[in-house]
Amino acid sequence: GPNGKAQALVSTKMSAGRSPWQVPAPLLPGISSGLVTTSLGRPTVRTSGMASSRLVTGVREDRSNAERPRMNLILSSRRDRLARTLFFLAWASGVPFDSGRMARMPDKSDAFNDLRLPETGPRGLMRHFGPGLILMMTGIGTSHLVTAPAAGGRFEFALLWCIPVAYIFKYYGFEMAFRFTNATGRSMLDAYTTAPGKWPVWYVLITTLIQCALGQAGRLAAAAAVLFYVFSEYLGLGLTSWAEGIGIDPLAVYGLGLGVVAVSIVLYGRYAAVEIATKVLAGILFVSTVGVYLVEPAPFSAMGRFFIVEVPGGSWLIIAAFLGLLPTGMDVSLQASEWGKAKRVGMGRIREQLEKQGYARPFDAFRSSKADLAVDVTALPAHAQEYCRRWFRIGLMDFTLGHIVSFILATVFLLLAAVWLYPSPVEGRAVIGEIARIFTDSVGPGMMV
Repeated sequence: GPNGKAQALVSTKMSAGRSPWQVPAPLLPGISSGLVTTSLGRPTVRTSGMASSRLVTGVREDRSNAERPRMNLILSSRRDRLARTLFFLAWASGVPFDSGRMARMPDKSDAFNDLRLPETGPRGLMRHFGPGLILMMTGIGTSHLVTAPAAGGRFEFALLWCIPVAYIFKYYGFEMAFRFTNATGRSMLDAYTTAPGKWPVWYVLITTLIQCALGQAGRLAAAAAVLFYVFSEYLGLGLTSWAEGIGIDPLAVYGLGLGVVAVSIVLYGRYAAVEIATKVLAGILFVSTVGVYLVEPAPFSAMGRFFIVEVPGGSWLIIAAFLGLLPTGMDVSLQASEWGKAKRVGMGRIREQLEKQGYARPFDAFRSSKADLAVDVTALPAHAQEYCRRWFRIGLMDFTLGHIVSFILATVFLLLAAVWLYPSPVEGRAVIGEIARIFTDSVGPGMMV
């Protein structure tokens, strides 16, 4: 343009992943600016309704106070060759654009540069841990608080071997859930939808309904028994005396209250709040339980029962409960996978972005196959690879720590019962109170709080 400042824009769409470049004008003798598009490194023509076999450029003129006209110019073969030469010089150059120099436009890998790498020091790890500790606290229920003390109170140290057997064999099943979710950003239920006929999903649906009716009822009953003993027996408050007057079991009232609180937490959907509460309660439980054990620990000779398989008479039911419920049922691995996905870190955070940018295949639970779950991490930018790699290691360490802590607590509860309760049947309505006597007899009544 004779009265304006002209620029030429050369853009590329290279299959090798090179980014667009801007080249200052004038590029060609006798013209002010041009628009040349290429595919696979060869300049091609973009016309504005003109049919021509020769290279056509659209002229763009920048004016401050006038309308910007557009026109089409047909270049000669000499200028065509010159345009090709200038383009390849621009494509091969890495000089930044500054006052008439070339500039590299941002590519899609830049979108991952703002990912903050997690700290891997001790304090950073404890801050990032979550799903593994939640899995541990989920498992600390009837198996730890009832089954393990019952085994110690009835059979002393004879069933100690069941604990390492259950934890070793179930370690790999639970770890697979964490490994899969941290590697793909998808949950185990997403993987189940790729099976023929989606039969695992139907299996999970049926078992979940049964679990809601039986498993959750058992957990609520155990938790309600603890509250009943603390408020009614220990503190003597009699908060549910009105329930007895109208013929309602006080345990049912506590169970209903706990159920309402649990459902409210789930519907509220604040995963972060659940994670923080879990860390605090897990720390209190571990410190108090191990502290009580150190008051009067089991004899060192009893540790040999870890390696001696013994089946006392009448112990089959407890052995089955140990092997099936320690640290918890395998179905909880699906929940642990969903917790890892809900945390939205690592691959779980960037999976949707990877699908949009073409690094991973889009996943649809109704139509996708197993191949759509995979992510080729070697194709990701270096920063994104390091980000996912760190969170992958953190996820596995999180699970391993929770598994080890759960193992220690199950062992300590059995040893405490063997030292303080044996011989005792540890059964009946007041079973929680009998187990609580371990803490009150060893340290004092204040441990009940």
